[in-house]
Amino acid sequence: MRFFWRPIVLNDPEPKILAGSMYTKDEVLHEIRVALNSVRGHHMDPETGWLDYAGLAVSKQFAELEGGVGLLHKLHLEEVGVESEKIAFWINVYNLLAIHAIVLLSIHHSVLQVPFYFRRVRYRIGGKTFSLSEIEKILGQLDLRSTFAINFGSVSCGITRAYDYQDTLLNVELDQAVREALESVHIHEGDQTIVLPALMGRWKSMGKGDRDIIAWCFPYLGSDTQREISKRPNYSVKFAQFDFSLNRAHGVSRGEPPLAQS
Repeated sequence: MRFFWRPIVLNDPEPKILAGSMYTKDEVLHEIRVALNSVRGHHMDPETGWLDYAGLAVSKQFAELEGGVGLLHKLHLEEVGVESEKIAFWINVYNLLAIHAIVLLSIHHSVLQVPFYFRRVRYRIGGKTFSLSEIEKILGQLDLRSTFAINFGSVSCGITRAYDYQDTLLNVELDQAVREALESVHIHEGDQTIVLPALMGRWKSMGKGDRDIIAWCFPYLGSDTQREISKRPNYSVKFAQFDFSLNRAHGVSRGEPPLAQS
């Protein structure tokens, strides 16, 4: 049982090529976003937003991903001080960590194949390691919209994006993620319930009541849904069932194979 609790730090050890090198905060954040964008651009199905993990595993983009996250060893988190940078950084790191884990741990059906997955898989950032669970908690304290931006490799998660560090652009991207997720909202007039995305299922455990949740969602809903809710302000909230199936696409990779090691 102890083995199940052993952390899996995916960017350890620090790449030898980085020994003695210095990188600025901006350089590290840039490379993280570039690595994620490259994965998206070469291995994401444009229709579903799912990833071709098999194609990614043998691609140049995966080698670049590993190089990018190796730089996290060089980052001093206290230098990431602007709130928009913090939010975008943690979202991008979370999404890279999940993708990295799925490939390295040969996950084919669901992340639940790996016991304690959310607490075990980690990145070392500076001198400390962070798990998916810990990053999600950080993001929940920064911006609830991040709920719809993080993707741990499930079909119930939103589309993986590389989020911008600039405040105005980040807000546009996060609002888009929320609106896309809330397109699936269903209203059951018979029992006066609103069925919200499965991703929001943890919100009640965070102390949010039905009215609070509906009020938070209201600005992001379509006009027809807003009118229906306005007619009856006493709707209760339910959440769709979460589907942990892997968001795995097939045959969509357009990546190059990595260079052979001499």
